[in-house]
Amino acid sequence: MDNFALYSPSHGFVDSNTCQFIDSLLSQHTSFSLDTYHAPIIPSPLFDRTPPPTYSYLQALSSFSAVVQLYLRSGQLDTSLSLSRCLSNGSQPWCRFGCHAIEDSHHIFIQCPCFDAFRNNAISSILSSSTMLLDASTLDPARRQTILERARGLFYDSDMWPAQRSLYYIGVLPAFPTVESPIAGPSTNNILLTRLANDWHTVSIRLAARIWSESRKHAQERNSTPGGPRKVVSLPSHLESTLPSSYPSLNISFD
Repeated sequence: MDNFALYSPSHGFVDSNTCQFIDSLLSQHTSFSLDTYHAPIIPSPLFDRTPPPTYSYLQALSSFSAVVQLYLRSGQLDTSLSLSRCLSNGSQPWCRFGCHAIEDSHHIFIQCPCFDAFRNNAISSILSSSTMLLDASTLDPARRQTILERARGLFYDSDMWPAQRSLYYIGVLPAFPTVESPIAGPSTNNILLTRLANDWHTVSIRLAARIWSESRKHAQERNSTPGGPRKVVSLPSHLESTLPSSYPSLNISFD
């Protein structure tokens, strides 16, 4: 036996490789210290299983929608609640827009009245595109109405969501009702549902990105010093056509 053995009061004598043991302890400590700051995500089989469209993740100029989902799914989105738990500077967990509610991700994306107009605009967009797709299909009026009713409640808590909690902002959709048509075959119905799901998914993640960008903008304006120096950001020239010419708090130059 070795002349010396590593001993821990909580683990006893360590008879394995010391480096592996330390790595294992660090991994456990890190996993326990990462608070998700939101209710556990419901198992994925309860949601729609249609693969999401690839454009927003692989080809779009801006990946902000994907970044928002990354932070949401890992529980690291900098809401007031998460900042109040992570920081020791006296940060408060209340909604930054003045609501009498704790600001977690569900409040910002679902409940905060400041973004009702954003949600209503997104619902109007989904209803318009979904109506066009359904009008071109062979579904009977009752099934079309069922799908449109689900579209109207996509961004709010309702019975169509598992646990009655809308989670559109993390890139999932409620399961679509079974659609069968005596005229169209199963493949035609699958194509219709795929197109509907892709459209709903795209609008959902763009809405989440829009809401969070406004939240970050509000936080920046609240914390900025009036009359302070304007920031200068240099971007590649091929992005010039995708951005406004100026912003209120920074200058943009294109190389």
